[in-house]
Amino acid sequence: MKKKLYLILIALVLILTLINLLPDYEIVNDLSISTDQSREVKINVIVYKFWTVKSVAEEIVREHTRINGTPNSIILDIYSSHFCLNQGFEPYKTITMNFY
Repeated sequence: MKKKLYLILIALVLILTLINLLPDYEIVNDLSISTDQSREVKINVIVYKFWTVKSVAEEIVREHTRINGTPNSIILDIYSSHFCLNQGFEPYKTITMNFY
């Protein structure tokens, strides 16, 4: 009985360590659509830690506007893994931020 308990505890520690080593997010690609009067940016993001989605979205938008300037709108398509993105699944969550 003690051996099973120790194995479960070691497995749990390893899983938590692996989760902690993952990055919060990864930007896969972005698409900028510009016209004479507006500019829209669509960004595909993989978020590995789903409990940080809101703060990650704010961080990505803040960094993108700092580097590239402020567009009219930014659309973040958030996926849970590379598999979901590559297989053409719908995004886990879509966040749209408009700037006027």
